[in-house]
Amino acid sequence: MIDSKLKLNLKRTFLAASAAVLAFLSSEFKVSAQGTLSFSSADSPVPCITSNVITGTTAKVAVGQFMFGLYVGTTTNAMLLSTTPLILVTNIPGIPGSISGKSLTLNQFAPGTTLVFQVKGWSLFSSESPNGVVLTFDQALAYSMYVGSSQIGATTLGGGATLPGFVFGSTGGRVLSPVLTNSPEPSTVLLGGKGIAALAFMRCPKA
Repeated sequence: MIDSKLKLNLKRTFLAASAAVLAFLSSEFKVSAQGTLSFSSADSPVPCITSNVITGTTAKVAVGQFMFGLYVGTTTNAMLLSTTPLILVTNIPGIPGSISGKSLTLNQFAPGTTLVFQVKGWSLFSSESPNGVVLTFDQALAYSMYVGSSQIGATTLGGGATLPGFVFGSTGGRVLSPVLTNSPEPSTVLLGGKGIAALAFMRCPKA
């Protein structure tokens, strides 16, 4: 006959083992509940990312010369307020005009979640930057360099046996590749603003 002390030890062992099994199953569920997203323009037959120079000619962006960020949110407002991209990548080595993104696993979003997103691109190098490298879109806007944003899109995350959500494409909330244009120098914008203000002043009727 099993004494009470032995019964208590067996009960404790059983409860500890059950807790360990539940913790394992919980962790497995969390892993399987991570959404997936593809951030690569090579996954869809979309137009290549191009830069539109001052002369009006358009060319595929050069390899390794540009940075691209993917900004996401569960709503449009949340995405627009985001200043930190989900991922930063450069364009694919050897393939001008393409982004070297990949299939991402998003720990914070479950499969089936719909995300609003926007792709922003800019020149990676600038002599105006203290260290010569430009790592943020906001910094790029302050310099005279190539910048561009895609339209705002939406995608449903995949996961498990479901294919990842796609960023690039022409259907289902996907976006076409952004076109990068040469941004004017801040001083040029300031002078332009002063010129418009002066013109408006000159056109004001005299009392």
